[in-house]
Amino acid sequence: MKEKSVKHWMRRLVCYGIGMLVLTCGITLNTKTLLGVSPIISVPNSLSVLFGWNLGWVVTLFYLLCVAVQLPIKGRRFGILDVLQFPVSFLSGWLVGWYSKTLSFPNPSWPLRLTLLALAILLTGTGVCMMVNMELAPNPADGLVDSISQRSGKNMGLCKNLFDLACVVVTVTISLLLDGTVIGIGLGTVATVLFTGRVIALVNRFLRDPMRRMAGLA
Repeated sequence: MKEKSVKHWMRRLVCYGIGMLVLTCGITLNTKTLLGVSPIISVPNSLSVLFGWNLGWVVTLFYLLCVAVQLPIKGRRFGILDVLQFPVSFLSGWLVGWYSKTLSFPNPSWPLRLTLLALAILLTGTGVCMMVNMELAPNPADGLVDSISQRSGKNMGLCKNLFDLACVVVTVTISLLLDGTVIGIGLGTVATVLFTGRVIALVNRFLRDPMRRMAGLA
């Protein structure tokens, strides 16, 4: 039984790790479309563009802020899985930075932009499913949304929509004040909001139970 339990834990960690690789790849691809990025990454992306900062490090700082805000919201309910969001922040930021340097699409054509956008949404939704279904440390931004949902008693979907809206408002405000133009908000942003949830629902419909059985969670 102990050997079986170890195997299940190893499978959970591997699936979680692959999910993080897939999710961060999707997030980074979203920035390469030149059509607008996802709301959650919009604030770090705008700061990276405005000041020439490394996107990975800005994402890390943004995620760490998301974890820090959870501390007063959760209080004593801030447990070990919440603490693990700190290393997840650093690892996710490093991966985004690495992907950002590795994936290059100079002056992409419109067909390529739309293809990259579709792939980014598919990868982001799939990565979210793989990480969430393993019941380990959540993505820090999603962890903050969940904390707000639990504290307010409001539906998580509503809290996610409000959080996305807040990110877009902050991004628009910062970019207009500092650059006079809107940075990173566009067709891709709208498409990400509309279709990422659909991808998550579709992946969960066909793969959630097999993934959880493989990890010994079903």
